[in-house]
Amino acid sequence: MKSFSRQIILMALIFTALFFLLPWLYAETTEKTSDKFTLDTREINPIPVDGWQDLSKQGNTYSEDILIDDHGKVWCFYYQSPGAQQPVYVKIFKPDGYQYKYKMIAGYGSASTDPNRNSIRAALNQETGDVWVALEGTNGGYFVIYDSTGNIKQDSTQLAINAHFPKVIGDKQGRMWFSYNSSNPWQAYIVGYNDDGDQLQSPVLATEHDGVINTDIAVDDSNRIWVTTDIHQGEGGFASRVSIFEDDFTQVVDGELVGEAEVEFDPQRSIYADPINHGMWILEKAKPSYGDYQLHLYRLDRTKVTTLENIGNCGFLRNEINRIEVIRFDESNSSNKRYQIAEFDPISGEQLMDWVTAFDSTHQFVKNGVAYNRNYNTLKAYVVNKEENRSRIKFLPVTPGYPVISISPTAVNFDTTKIKAGYQKQRMFAVQNTGNDLLIVSDINPLDARFSVTDTSFQLNPGGSKNVIVAFAPTDTNIVNSQIQILSNDPNNPTAQITVTGKGYQPTHPKITVSPATLVFDTIVLGSKQTQYLFIENKDVFEPLVVSNIANSDSQFYVNKSAFTVAPGRGEWVTVTFEPKIASDLIADSLRITNNDPDTSLYIVPLIAASREPDKPQIAVSPDSLDFGEVSVDESKTLNLKLSNQGEAPLEVSAIISSNAQFTVNKTELTVQSEQTEVIQVTFSPTSEGNKSGTLTILSNDEEQSELVVPVTGAGAVLSDPYLVYDQEEIFFGKVFIGDSLRKSLLLQNYGDHLLVITDVATTDERFRVSADTIRIAKQESHRLWISFIPDDTLKYSGTLQFMSNDPNNDFVEIGLSGSGGRHYQQISVFPTHVNFGEVILNAYSYKNLLITNIGTRTLTISDILTDNYHFQPGTTSFELAAEQSRQISVAFSPDSAKIFNGKLTIVSDDPVADSLIVTVTGSGRDSTTQSISVSTDSLNFGEIAKNNTRVLSFRISNLGEKKLRIFDMVNSDSAFRIQNKTLDVEGLSFATAYVTFTPDTIKSYNDTLLIYSNDPNVETQSIILTGQGRAQRPQRIELSTNYLEFGSVAIGRSKSRSLWIENSGERNLTIRRVEISDEQFTASDNWFVIKPGDSKYFVVTYTPQRQGAVSETVTFHSNDPDNPQVTIELTGRGEEYTGPEIAVSSEVLNFGATLIGVRKQLSLKIYNLSEHSALEINEYSLNHNSFTVTHVPSTVARGDSGFIRILYHPLEEGYHSANLTISSNDVFHGSFNIFISGYGVQENSGQNKLADWGWNGIGSAPFGDGFSGMVSNY
Repeated sequence: MKSFSRQIILMALIFTALFFLLPWLYAETTEKTSDKFTLDTREINPIPVDGWQDLSKQGNTYSEDILIDDHGKVWCFYYQSPGAQQPVYVKIFKPDGYQYKYKMIAGYGSASTDPNRNSIRAALNQETGDVWVALEGTNGGYFVIYDSTGNIKQDSTQLAINAHFPKVIGDKQGRMWFSYNSSNPWQAYIVGYNDDGDQLQSPVLATEHDGVINTDIAVDDSNRIWVTTDIHQGEGGFASRVSIFEDDFTQVVDGELVGEAEVEFDPQRSIYADPINHGMWILEKAKPSYGDYQLHLYRLDRTKVTTLENIGNCGFLRNEINRIEVIRFDESNSSNKRYQIAEFDPISGEQLMDWVTAFDSTHQFVKNGVAYNRNYNTLKAYVVNKEENRSRIKFLPVTPGYPVISISPTAVNFDTTKIKAGYQKQRMFAVQNTGNDLLIVSDINPLDARFSVTDTSFQLNPGGSKNVIVAFAPTDTNIVNSQIQILSNDPNNPTAQITVTGKGYQPTHPKITVSPATLVFDTIVLGSKQTQYLFIENKDVFEPLVVSNIANSDSQFYVNKSAFTVAPGRGEWVTVTFEPKIASDLIADSLRITNNDPDTSLYIVPLIAASREPDKPQIAVSPDSLDFGEVSVDESKTLNLKLSNQGEAPLEVSAIISSNAQFTVNKTELTVQSEQTEVIQVTFSPTSEGNKSGTLTILSNDEEQSELVVPVTGAGAVLSDPYLVYDQEEIFFGKVFIGDSLRKSLLLQNYGDHLLVITDVATTDERFRVSADTIRIAKQESHRLWISFIPDDTLKYSGTLQFMSNDPNNDFVEIGLSGSGGRHYQQISVFPTHVNFGEVILNAYSYKNLLITNIGTRTLTISDILTDNYHFQPGTTSFELAAEQSRQISVAFSPDSAKIFNGKLTIVSDDPVADSLIVTVTGSGRDSTTQSISVSTDSLNFGEIAKNNTRVLSFRISNLGEKKLRIFDMVNSDSAFRIQNKTLDVEGLSFATAYVTFTPDTIKSYNDTLLIYSNDPNVETQSIILTGQGRAQRPQRIELSTNYLEFGSVAIGRSKSRSLWIENSGERNLTIRRVEISDEQFTASDNWFVIKPGDSKYFVVTYTPQRQGAVSETVTFHSNDPDNPQVTIELTGRGEEYTGPEIAVSSEVLNFGATLIGVRKQLSLKIYNLSEHSALEINEYSLNHNSFTVTHVPSTVARGDSGFIRILYHPLEEGYHSANLTISSNDVFHGSFNIFISGYGVQENSGQNKLADWGWNGIGSAPFGDGFSGMVSNY
């Protein structure tokens, strides 16, 4: 009994040990846990349709994972039921969508019924091409290995009993890495296997942080392993973290924080390595209450580049054109759940493509449902739950990106290179990858052995570049022309070439020459210096001359540089300065130039100079007299007197004597060096009223002017006190936006005689700031003090401006200050917020307008207008509105069935208060009514028409129904009546115009009937009675709009024009055979012309007086009018002598053309003064339209000169704008001058979508259609 008890105890201990040790027993092969599910083995291979193939039609799929192997086969792993211990199926498809392997069981899931807790993750072994799949079973995580043909290579290898949600990824060496989390304790682990499925070493903790509920794993391009962990930290909240390991399991980073939002438990892939662009993308699965999923881009040094916020549940990978493709699930519209795709820059994370719908009308999201393999780069595959109980695969052929090699420069010239063993000259060229795939340079091969390259193979990521060193080692003196071939995987340029050129030369040595050979200086006065120059030249054309030192003995000589290199065939200037310290008739030294010329390694340049003591001093003063003007008694005024020494010796001033004690100086003894100046301050202090005078006598050692006299004058006066006057007692700033400022000024004036001094200028509220704290204002002068108001809240502010002054009657002043702050942001307003389209015909369009207004003070950006019902579509979805600007948006409704439609338009903007506004829309569809014809008249009477003349009348054909009315034919019997458009299509509820011409060829009455045949089911034929009368033609007849043209006074040599209309009221052509004017001072615009019946002619007569005095003449028109063959009008005018200004402009018409609304465009024209005697003065100008502004008009134009008039066009609404610019001047004969201005405002989307497409950078002004920013002018 005791033995049996011991056996029981022993078995219990063994069981307990196994229970605790089994989680740490890895790499054991297990069997599948259940065989109770029957596999459908029917061999069916349905035909793909439009790239679609069924994955399952017998139920929904769950926890799918998909990959493409290196042969283009598409592997799909999935559950078909969310229950416990469900089979994990695998299907393999060919690249064309046909099945390669029929449905097989890869393994069985865990005991959980939650699909999110039965994860599947598959990965490709990059060395063997095997497919590894990690699963969670009842006994913990395990993996299965398939070879590339789909056969099981290693079945059900267990990671650990306590391993949950395993993930797998492969590295470049063929190793496979797993991450998983354990429970109790909740920790994360990583473990690695070789390509045979053997464990590399025992699992290690991925992070010291506990509470891990999920992991994911990726390998970067340097083979470092990144592990993400989702952690529930208990009361500490939640966290997403990342750890990094070297491939020898050395930990680099332990649990660095990614985000602290509460995360969803989700088997969705959360980390993706982009080895081409050296990036790592991490998905933070934040719950919607925390702002939804966030996608972070990191560099491999863990620097976060950007975060894509509110990205949603999504899959992501690098696609065929080197962009990060993100596919997400939009289920905001329960009746149309959509897959949306956008693309992002792999380096910066910038969005490159807006979200577009890839698949609509779907059922649920496939979390890991997108695959692409760079090694089979013409296929991309998506798994989509198209409808309930049906999952499908989309096989999408793609055109892959490719590398593009770029080389700069394409020619390398080594010039001449020394022939010497072991010597080579180096140059460099750059290789760049400007394509969107990895560039592999496999070899760089110089075709001539004298050229060599060190780096002959490397890889470049898209956008990357590398500098390559090429060396040249010549063996002879011949010119070498050769090439270097660069072999790469650029499909369009697999063998790129650069040209290399060089020439060898036998070694030579540098040859020094110096010019001049000797430097001779002038005789220099002590205390001054002289500079001369040496030119050191290298006469050799190959070797550089190295000057290592330039030395001399006497410190009175020195050079500006002592060591440098002179290129072959070049020279260098050296500055040599002589600055004597002693007086001597001869000072000699030499420069010793040490260099690498083997023949003259020490080059000697003699230096010869002389020096002397300075000559005598010479005094000069400026000014030569001082006048102090009027100075108040008992006050002082000081002026400066400059005293200079223009001689060589120091000037000694021994005394400055004033003859009048009211004039004093600040110094009486001083020394002034040669060519120097000293300032003497002279002060006038009158003791009584009246004029004062005196002299300043300056005693010095200038032998020629030992006593120099400077007259001084001034006047004493009794002056009044300062008298302060200011223009305001209160300053009101009104409302100023927060963050902005407004300046206003206070004018201060001194009406007294003494200097007004204002001190301690300050305000009692810091939001009011002043420009100065001390102000001095002279007699009868003024000063403008600026006060700035800078509010920081929306409150009303008040304060006072305070200052002191030396005005005895205004020694303390207070000025009231007030203002208020206003908010400064954009604010959206939409009208109406509900749109009812009423009944609309099926498949027709009805349009309604929304008025969107920015009632704020900053630019409002409408980023999107979303619709939840595709029957309602906005015409524009993104634009900007300046402050107080509005824009009408057209919304279209097109029903496709006879029912009521409801929807919502969501207007998304950057309004900080209301970033989205909802507009509800409704409408109903109905069938269209039958077409129904109606004509506007039952008869057309053309009246009397001259024979062979034509008259046109029209009538309307209306369609009172909604279906299209078709006019098959319109016929009549008399050819005098002709129908211009016999067949017509008239849309529903609209009309068309038909035209009938009547051309009688006989003098008689005409009667006819027009029959109209249509598809109106109720009215087969409509009729219109046609009548008219032919008659004989009336003869041509001349009529003038006036018989008198008065020109008034005109300056001799200038011109003035007057006009009249000449009309032909007859029915035959009127011919003006000749225009006769009796005085050559008058000229006509035409001398012969023809006017058709009913037409008019604009006729101009110009008067250019050649002599002074009145003139009265006539102009006679000779025509073929049988009743009036000669018609005369009277011309009067007066010529006057005139030498005043004469105005003229380069053009009297200025057209701005099409200009974007909100943009400013500036044009200019020249204004001339043709007078040779007088200046032209512009008195005033006026412009009668607010879209145009005159920015510059010269006030005066000199005789014979010109200037510019500049006009700015700033359209604020669409349409044609015109104005008259009227310029008034002192030109007596042309005092008022008119210029016609026009332009057309156009909407932003006239062929381009954004202002940036027109070349505008958002700063300054921009033209319409020009590819540059800034003001546009025509001069």
